[in-house]
Amino acid sequence: TTNYSGEEIKIFSEIPLSFLIILAATTIIFIAVALFAAYNYYSCGRVKLPKNAIAVIAVISLCGAVSGCSDAPENDIKYNLWECGRFAQNDDNFYVSGNNGIMQISKTDNSELSLLRNSLSIETRYFDTLIFYDDEFLYYETGGDVFKISLSDYGEKLSYSLNYRGSPGFMGINIVKRPEINNNTGRFRGFFTDGNSYYFVYDNRILRDGKCVVDEEFYNNMVSCDGRKIYYVNSILQLKCYDIESGEITRLSGEFVKAIYYDGTRLLFSDKNGIFALENGNSAVKISDYTAEQITSDGNQIIYLNEGKLYLLNDKPVEIYSGIYETSAIIPEIKKLAVFQYSGVYELVDIPN
Repeated sequence: TTNYSGEEIKIFSEIPLSFLIILAATTIIFIAVALFAAYNYYSCGRVKLPKNAIAVIAVISLCGAVSGCSDAPENDIKYNLWECGRFAQNDDNFYVSGNNGIMQISKTDNSELSLLRNSLSIETRYFDTLIFYDDEFLYYETGGDVFKISLSDYGEKLSYSLNYRGSPGFMGINIVKRPEINNNTGRFRGFFTDGNSYYFVYDNRILRDGKCVVDEEFYNNMVSCDGRKIYYVNSILQLKCYDIESGEITRLSGEFVKAIYYDGTRLLFSDKNGIFALENGNSAVKISDYTAEQITSDGNQIIYLNEGKLYLLNDKPVEIYSGIYETSAIIPEIKKLAVFQYSGVYELVDIPN
């Protein structure tokens, strides 16, 4: 994989051939010892070996046979709260959430397909919190329930719920605790999953599988995640991150940070001093002296908002859009910027070379 500085690093090595040979040999030894012991026992054979020796050989070979390793879990995701409310994409299509439900639009011919064909009551659902993940499913949330749509057959099913759905226990007593949701929970903003857990983002906290892990107010929906850390800007404009594995929260670089964006390779952020890229998890490298109120990037080009206008970051920034909008996202395959209005209506804007 590639770290924040663009350096190639190894996170997993395949099982070597020598190990496979040893594994096969120990398996054969175990089978042979087991057959020998069984034959002697049932046929009253005269060939005798010490029982302790047979046990030791069998245990050692069994340990060798059952040992092994597997690939590290793939938790890499790209999540940005202010973008994922309306938009998601893969190499072939992009997905738009709006008043008409969730639409799939082809990047090749712009053909459209409604994805909620099996829904019982489309009118009662809210389509402002979808996320694309792992090239297989599109997830969306309504009323604390997370549904996933298969992108192969477009089948839909419940994937996770904050609402208790279990059966009562003995004498009607529920032995499963409800999620840690109370009156202090702010307005729901979005959700995402890293493949193992589900995260619900509110104005003032983040729930992980129903349990509060971050308890701070967020500035302007500035929450991002790379699958290992959750980055956010709090109400006093500090850039912080929550480590998913350790559960630790630390403050990162930046003074009066107003915008963050994870582009799949690095975290971009803007404070009063300019636009920066966060590398190696904690060191900031300055990219530009220009400041931004919002940032979007495809890992190559950077587009930012300043004083109500969107600019392509270059030696001399190029204005590409002005006007009121909710969110925007780069579609690199067609070299366009998708600009979304609050109703879900969008327009595609050319990105200059």
